[in-house]
Amino acid sequence: MNFIGRALISLKRGRSRTVVLALIFFVMGNVMTGALAISEASERVSAQISDQLGSDVAIRPLDQSSNNSTPWSLPDSIRQALIDHEDVVLYDEGSTLDLLFYDGTNKNLLLFKITDMVVRSTDTLIARGIRNPQFYDLETRKITLVEGRNLTLAEIQSGANVAVISADMARENRLELGDTLKFRHQIGGFKNHDQANVIGSSFELTIVGFFKANTDEYFDENGRVKSIFGTIFVPQAVVEREAAAEAAMLVNSTFSSSMIFHPKPIYPLIILDSPDRLTEFKTFAQTLINDPSIQVVTAHDAYDSITAPMQVIALIAQYVLILALVATILSVTLTVLLFLRDRITEIGIYGALGESKIKTVSQFLIEVVLIAIMAGTLSLLSGQILATNLTQSVVKGQIAMIDEAKLVKVDQSSDALINKQEVMEAYTVKLESSTVSTMLGILVLSAIGGSILPLIVISSVHPKRTLGGAA
Repeated sequence: MNFIGRALISLKRGRSRTVVLALIFFVMGNVMTGALAISEASERVSAQISDQLGSDVAIRPLDQSSNNSTPWSLPDSIRQALIDHEDVVLYDEGSTLDLLFYDGTNKNLLLFKITDMVVRSTDTLIARGIRNPQFYDLETRKITLVEGRNLTLAEIQSGANVAVISADMARENRLELGDTLKFRHQIGGFKNHDQANVIGSSFELTIVGFFKANTDEYFDENGRVKSIFGTIFVPQAVVEREAAAEAAMLVNSTFSSSMIFHPKPIYPLIILDSPDRLTEFKTFAQTLINDPSIQVVTAHDAYDSITAPMQVIALIAQYVLILALVATILSVTLTVLLFLRDRITEIGIYGALGESKIKTVSQFLIEVVLIAIMAGTLSLLSGQILATNLTQSVVKGQIAMIDEAKLVKVDQSSDALINKQEVMEAYTVKLESSTVSTMLGILVLSAIGGSILPLIVISSVHPKRTLGGAA
């Protein structure tokens, strides 16, 4: 019988030895699987967060408290330099204006429906002015066009009274493509048009397309309806024209400016062709603008604060993995040495029969490695369960400590580019092939490492002395 067959028989006959080694590898395999799974999950979610944050850049003033009365904008030369930069694939800026829907009644438009509860519009809808058919909300997939068409460049340049509205709004109000929405300027009486103090001019917007908001949440963290559901995308010239009409109406009234809905600026929003260019572009933009009152915010400004909890957990997992490897080697070494005393005679007999020491060493090594592989395979499933439980209790507890204020809000909305819930959902422990192969590989290495000293002892056994002592 060759040394491989002897190794298999020895595993069966030496049950106590096999069970003890198997328990060591099983326990350590659980620890290693859990540590590897958590470490790989941390790396995976960090990469996913980096991809989800994207390559967005925003340029805006540090102090935005007085923007309604004195809108801020970049000089044309700086704006053009940013637009012409080789890394820029989209440059978007404009403004918004609150609109009052009025069709001769006090009826408001409905925004959306949740089960049997209908949420009405607030007093106003929001006209979002765009300067190019490729605008930020569309390019970043905050919205998707689901019917009709987008605004054309000709319509945008001419300031045509056309609009793209929410598909939810269209459905709840039975609006179709080609229908018109009627608005008017007025002071006071926002909830009851009959009580308006001053009535100004009216205008209409023709619906050319419907969009769907790519979010499952209708309300922000403060319980307010998200602005996207009441947003109407129109040419920027429409916003400017109607804002001027409201300003003229204000001049002819005795009411304070607080009674008027001022246009609110949409500061420059930029998308680069690669997230890798964010740091370099931020330096370029800051140098170009050269104004400490203007901030350049990039999508990755919050990356470190978001991923810090994962990096800490990943580092701890790596330390646990190293400690488990060392503990396994020591445990295997002591266990094999302990049982080796009972096998000295067996080793002497093999030598007396002319078996080479290489084959004898190989037999013992095969035994330990086979036990490691079998026990390690059994530990994979329980190790994943251990890692999942640790994720629920420890890792997600760390993620919960992320400061929501640091989750970059590039587009001035109440929505961050990523929120804590999305980070938690992204952090899933999966038993991937890389985890399995790495864990089994580490266990085999620990089995070999733990067998080095016993194998040296085996190699030093002298057959004649052994058999003579036995006799």
